[in-house]
Amino acid sequence: MNKLNNNIKGLSNKEVEEQIQLGNTNHYQEIGTLTYKQIVINNIFTLFNAINCILALLVITTGQYKNLLFMSIVFWNVFIGIFQEIRTKKILDKLSLLNEQIYSVIRENTIHQIEKDNFVLNDIFILEAGQQIPCDAIIIDGHLEVNESLITGESDVIIKNNQEELISSSIVVSGRAYCKAVKVGKNSYANKLLFEVKQNKKNESELLNSIQRIVKIISIIIIPIGILLFIKQFCLSKIDYSSSILSTVAALIGMIPEGVVLLTTIALGMGAVALARKKALIQQLSCIESLARVDTICCDKTGTITKGEMQVIDFLEQKITTSEAQQLLSKVINDIDDNNATALALKNFATHNNINWEIASTLNFSSQRKLSAVAYKNIGTFIIGAYEFISKEEVPESIQFQSNNGNRVITFAYSKDSLINYDNIKEVEKTILGYFVLADPIRENAIDTFNYFNNQNVEIKIISGDNPRTVEKIAADAGIRNISAIDAQELKNDNELKNAICNNNVFGRVTPEQKQKMIKFLQEDGHKVAMTGDGVNDILALKNADCSIAMGNGSDATKNIANIVLLNSNFNVMPLILQEGRKVINNITRTTSLFLIKTFLSIILSIATILFVDRYPFQPIQLSVVASLAIGMPAYILTLENNKQPIAQDFLSTVVTKSLPASISSFLVIIFIHIFNDLFKLNFTNLELSTLSTIMLGLNIFYVLYKISIPFTKLRFFTFITFFTIFILALIAIPLLPLKNPIFAIINIRMLMCLGFFTLLIPITQNILYNLLKKIKEKNAK
Repeated sequence: MNKLNNNIKGLSNKEVEEQIQLGNTNHYQEIGTLTYKQIVINNIFTLFNAINCILALLVITTGQYKNLLFMSIVFWNVFIGIFQEIRTKKILDKLSLLNEQIYSVIRENTIHQIEKDNFVLNDIFILEAGQQIPCDAIIIDGHLEVNESLITGESDVIIKNNQEELISSSIVVSGRAYCKAVKVGKNSYANKLLFEVKQNKKNESELLNSIQRIVKIISIIIIPIGILLFIKQFCLSKIDYSSSILSTVAALIGMIPEGVVLLTTIALGMGAVALARKKALIQQLSCIESLARVDTICCDKTGTITKGEMQVIDFLEQKITTSEAQQLLSKVINDIDDNNATALALKNFATHNNINWEIASTLNFSSQRKLSAVAYKNIGTFIIGAYEFISKEEVPESIQFQSNNGNRVITFAYSKDSLINYDNIKEVEKTILGYFVLADPIRENAIDTFNYFNNQNVEIKIISGDNPRTVEKIAADAGIRNISAIDAQELKNDNELKNAICNNNVFGRVTPEQKQKMIKFLQEDGHKVAMTGDGVNDILALKNADCSIAMGNGSDATKNIANIVLLNSNFNVMPLILQEGRKVINNITRTTSLFLIKTFLSIILSIATILFVDRYPFQPIQLSVVASLAIGMPAYILTLENNKQPIAQDFLSTVVTKSLPASISSFLVIIFIHIFNDLFKLNFTNLELSTLSTIMLGLNIFYVLYKISIPFTKLRFFTFITFFTIFILALIAIPLLPLKNPIFAIINIRMLMCLGFFTLLIPITQNILYNLLKKIKEKNAK
C-alpha cells in the first residue's frame, strides 16, 4: 500500500464544499483563549468603568478638571489589561498548535495533507501506525491494529479489518489502511462524550469567587450611598454643588477596587506565560490557583512516572552474544518492517549490519499470534515474540523474574527451516538465541519530582489499569514513599473503594468508573485533588478533579477538557507549575489587602458622613495620589516576586484581616483629627483637614505595606523605600505648584505637630484591631 490505490478516488472538491455547507466537518469548538474583540470588550465595558465614566461627567460639571486624574488610572488599567491579555493569548495560541497531527486524505484522486479539523463526512483517508484516529470511521481497504485504551481503559490491541469500525481518539499501533469518515465533529464518539462532560465541568476558584463577591457587594451599595452622600452634603449641610460633587465622587472612586481585578488578571496571565515557556498550556487561568491549593495528585503510571516509550534494557544471552544479537536483529527487524512500540524499541537496540540474505517470506506481528518472523532462502527463519507463543516448553524462571519486575521479555529464536507456513510454529524445531528485556523506563527526574511533592506535603496516588505488582515496583523505583498497593478489582463496593483510596497510595487494575469515584471520595475527605490523564477513559475523573492535567500525547478529547496540557507529556514540570501557582496566589493575597484598605475606609467614612459628619474629607485627586503611590504601583511590583510558600489560608478572611484594621485605624485617626481641631480650636481650613486626612490614610497604607514586606528582600525594600519617598516628596512639592485650586495644603508647624501625634496612633490602633480580629477569627474556627 505504498502507492495510491487507483480504485479509491476520494471526494471531489465539489462534494467537500457541499459537506462544509451542510456543517459536516470535523471541527469541534475547543476550550481556547478569548478573541481579540472579546478581550477589548471585557476590559472596556465593565460596571466599574461605567461608574467611573459617570463620575467623570459629574466632575466635569464642576469645572475642576484636575480631579479627573482618576480617569487616567482607569485608562491605564484598561490599557494594561488589554495588553497583558493579548500578550498571553498570542503565546498560548501559538503553543496550542504544537501538537496538531497531519493526515493524508484523498480528494480528486490525489493525496492531500490536512489537519483533523479539516476532515468532512465521507472523506477517504490513510491511517498508519502512531496516528490517532481523528473521527469515527470504517476501514475500506487494509487492516489495522488499534489500541482503544484511551477510550475503554483496556490496553489490549484490537485487530480491525475491512468494514470494521474505528472509534475516534483510538491509537493505531500497526498496519496501514484506507478509511472512510462516517461520524465527524460533534457526532463522533469522543466529542459526544466530551460535550456531555463539559456541560457540568466545574471551574471553582476561591480567589476569583471572593473578588467577585466583593465586587458584587460594592456594586449594590455604591449607588445608594453616593445618592445619600450628595443629598446630605448639598441639601442638609448646605455645601456648594461643586464641593458636594467632588466629595461624593471621591467617596465612590475610593470604594471601587478596580485594581484588584486588574491585578488578578495580570498576575494570572503572567503565570500562564511563564508556564507556557515550560511547555505547559494553561487553558483556564483559574486553574493556576486550583493547582496551587492541591494537596493530593492522582496520576497514571505510563507517561507520568515512566516515559511511555519502550526500550531494550538487557539481552539475556543463550546461544549468541549481545553483540551478535544486535547485528542479527538489525537485519531481521528491518525486514519484518513492523512499526509497533516493541518493534521500534528493538530497532533502536539493533546495530548496523552488512548481511545480504534473500527474503523468502515474512510474518508481521499480530496481537493474536504475539510474534513476527522472517524466512531467508538457504538460511532459515528468525522468530521474535512472546515465549508462550513460540515454545511449548514451560516458561523459564528468568522470564518470570523479569515479568514480576514489570519488564517485558521478547524471545529471539531460530529455525534452520525456511518456513512458509507459520500456523504450527510452536511444533517446529528451533533454537532459543536469547531474550530481549524491554521496559518503560522511569523518567530521569521522576524521583526528584516525587521527593519535591513529598517535602511539600502533597500526597501522590498512583492509579493505573496495569498489574498491581508492576505498578508497585515502578512506584518504588520512582521514590514513592510508604507504598501500600491495592488491586482495585478486589474492591467489592463503594465503601471499600473509599476506604482504600483514603488510606493507600498505589492502585492497579482500576476502571474508569473507579477513577471518577476515587476523586470524589478524596474530595469528600477534605482534599484538593489534581488528576493527570491521557485517554477518553480518564475524562470522567478529570471532570471531577479540582485541577485536571492532560498529557500532550493523549487524546484530543482529554486535552480539550483539561485545565492544563503538558505538551511534552513531561510530568517533571509539575513542581514548576505548583511553584508558579503559589507565587501568583500568595502575591495576590498579600497585595489585595492594600486595595481593600481604601475600599473599606471609603464605605465606613461615607456612612459616617451621611449620619454624623458634615463633609466627606477627600477630593478625588487626593485619593488618586494615594491609590497610585501607596497601593497600585507597589502592588504590581510585588506580584513579580517569587513566593513558594504553601497556601493554607482562606483568601477572603486573610485579606479582610489585614485590610480592615488599617481601614478602621484610618477612619479613627481622621475622626480624631476633626475632633482635635474643634476641641483645641486649631482652626484648620477644609484643605488642611483633607491634606491631614490624606497623609494619615497614606501612612496607614504604607504601614500595612511595611508589615507585608517583612522580612525585607531587595525587591520589597526597594519598593517600600522608593514609593514612600515619592509619596513624601509629592506632599511637599505639589502644594508649591502654581495651581488655581490647590490639591494639598502647605504643611505648617501646627499640621506637623498634629501629624506627629496622630502618626503614633497608627501602629497602636492597627495592632490592637488586628489582634482583635485574629482572636475573633480563631474563635469562629473552633
